[in-house]
Amino acid sequence: MHVETAGMSIPTVPSTGSRPRGAGRCVAASLLAVAAVAGLSGCVAAGERESAGESADESSTPGADDETAHAATRQLDAVIDAALGGIDHNSEVSTAFEDACIAEQGFDPEVTYGDGGGYSAEDGEAEEYQEASLDYWWGVSLPQYAEKYGYHDVDPADFMETWTNTGPPAPKELMEARVGAEYLAGETDEPGGCQGRWLDVAYEGVDMTQTEMREMASELQVRVRQESRATETALDAVARWSRCMAGEGYTYADPHAALSEFVTMIERSDGSWDMIKWATPEPTTDEIHLAVIDAQCKVDIGFWDAIDQAENEAAQNTLTSMRPQIEALTEANARLTHNVAKLAAH
Repeated sequence: MHVETAGMSIPTVPSTGSRPRGAGRCVAASLLAVAAVAGLSGCVAAGERESAGESADESSTPGADDETAHAATRQLDAVIDAALGGIDHNSEVSTAFEDACIAEQGFDPEVTYGDGGGYSAEDGEAEEYQEASLDYWWGVSLPQYAEKYGYHDVDPADFMETWTNTGPPAPKELMEARVGAEYLAGETDEPGGCQGRWLDVAYEGVDMTQTEMREMASELQVRVRQESRATETALDAVARWSRCMAGEGYTYADPHAALSEFVTMIERSDGSWDMIKWATPEPTTDEIHLAVIDAQCKVDIGFWDAIDQAENEAAQNTLTSMRPQIEALTEANARLTHNVAKLAAH
């Protein structure tokens, strides 16, 4: 796996915060190509918990063969991931098309410029990073990470190798040729230039634009995540966690309240987080002490298992209540896949 943010990679989907465990998605796997720009936030689907998750209590980690418990989540994830990925799932085809377009305008697509960087992950490393990541709603995941990071974001460099491109910065003319001057200036959400030409060809006959597909997929993500918090399953897990914390001498109504002792943030309507500010640059001793107890209580009561179930319940409700939108998104995905397959054949 290669996670990168090169100078040519222009993120078009905002980060929605990270979720260390659970079946639901906060940021689809397809966003990892641009995620380092936004903190490399990500999610791990149920049954994919590796590395650190194996050392957790069995009660908090559902088995990989437990398909039925997460059927709705998996079904909705497939639609969301395809929509958020879009042409990213066919990067070899789109890259070849755009490179040929760039070459037509007198630029050498093989030149490497020194305005990019990111992380190179071996098998399991990105998943472990996601497992460890702070969830901006539910807080810390496992005790071993809480012991090092407290309620602070984890450092991706602790899990993956960093890399940077060397060479001169990419000239503005090249960037404009790739994505268009207006897109580069932030004046439009739709790329122009060679990327725009690629999108015109790839999305021919598709009833939704790339931006519309991704916006709808993000809306589905946010809906499931936010509705899952209000399910009886989630509320029961929160109550059990709160009782566990009380037994350790701490009174918190929910994990977010404990997290909020050390970081302030605002959740936007689109599910992203803003105004994130930690009380201290590095975790304090008191913060780490509380975070470890918090994470251990989650392990002891099977908290993440319950959150998985709550998200599956919310996903099932969404599959029913938003069926027309999901069918439209599925049809658009199918048409896009068909178009790209035809382009790849040529």
